[in-house]
Amino acid sequence: MERLDPSISKEYLPLILYLEDLSNIVQVLGDAGKSPKISTTEYSFESVAELQKQYGSGDLTALRIESNSPHLSIEMTCMAARLYVGSSQPEAAGLMWKINAILLRCRRRGSWLYSLPGSVGVGALLGSSIPILFLWDALAGLTAVLVWGFWMAWSFRITRRRYCLIILRPRSEVAGFVRRNKDQLVLAIIATVLGAILGVIGTLLTSRIGK
Repeated sequence: MERLDPSISKEYLPLILYLEDLSNIVQVLGDAGKSPKISTTEYSFESVAELQKQYGSGDLTALRIESNSPHLSIEMTCMAARLYVGSSQPEAAGLMWKINAILLRCRRRGSWLYSLPGSVGVGALLGSSIPILFLWDALAGLTAVLVWGFWMAWSFRITRRRYCLIILRPRSEVAGFVRRNKDQLVLAIIATVLGAILGVIGTLLTSRIGK
């Protein structure tokens, strides 16, 4: 009888990685004596510096980092993010734990809203409120339609086009408050609108019950 050595994997909600996050991942592998390979859909690189030299300060939506002994891979695409380690031995589990900690820090703000239940739930709540708001006020109904359309387009853009965003600049060099906090601002607007919609629906229900 032989004891099997199972692999370990984890999938992530949408991520935003900056230059220092990539460097930290590569350093974790380097400190463990690994020689990580970084690759895009077009090229492979031996270091983060080579990657940055090729793509400058641009943004990427697909990147793969891998090493051997044990096999480890971080697969980031425009539609998914996954960490895989081909062993559950202490060394492999340690690498998994350290890299997982980095990736968890890179999750988008409110990333759970981009999961299937979150995205569909917000869309359904906004969509179901539209006929009720139109009965109350045409402008409120139209506003709900616009917000619903914006949310569906925004969530589709994140989950199908920019699930993983790799910014080849340090966080401190990303220009503009809006660029750095875009996710937070969008979610704050959606939360405010949802709160207002629930308030209106509550008012309508209260007025009907009171009659």
